[in-house]
Amino acid sequence: MSDVGPIEPPEQPELDESDRVADWAAPDEHLVVLVNMVNQIGGSELNIRLTVFGLVLSGKLIGGADYFDSVATIFDQASADPSESLGDVYRRTATFYRNDVRAQPGESRVTTFIHLKDAYAYAPGAKPLLIGLWRGRLGHVSGWSVGSYGSPPS
Repeated sequence: MSDVGPIEPPEQPELDESDRVADWAAPDEHLVVLVNMVNQIGGSELNIRLTVFGLVLSGKLIGGADYFDSVATIFDQASADPSESLGDVYRRTATFYRNDVRAQPGESRVTTFIHLKDAYAYAPGAKPLLIGLWRGRLGHVSGWSVGSYGSPPS
């Protein structure tokens, strides 16, 4: 018989409830690094799959500025009078996004959102649903992988 007693778990620092919730809800650090890289390199794309509230989203990870430029184009195309389009608002947001990302390169910043284009949602027992452009909170992503499902069936 061995004289080894029961294995005790390592001692954990005392956390209050807000620390536990904040740690649990924090976005995946590696995903944040990818999002920051794509935000800093305008025009770049990366095929990615995300799990968000039980749905799988598959699409191309794009930077925030590219997302807002694309939204501006959609509003421009939908407007009968381009001078009154909401596209200008989103173009200004894209410019702000670009300038903000470039203003402090390498500085630690809080990245809150992730942006996809050509996104599809996959739910159990349902056909893939084309979403197109998608913006979501990084803190809501519970899992992710690089790659895509390819072209969804028609």
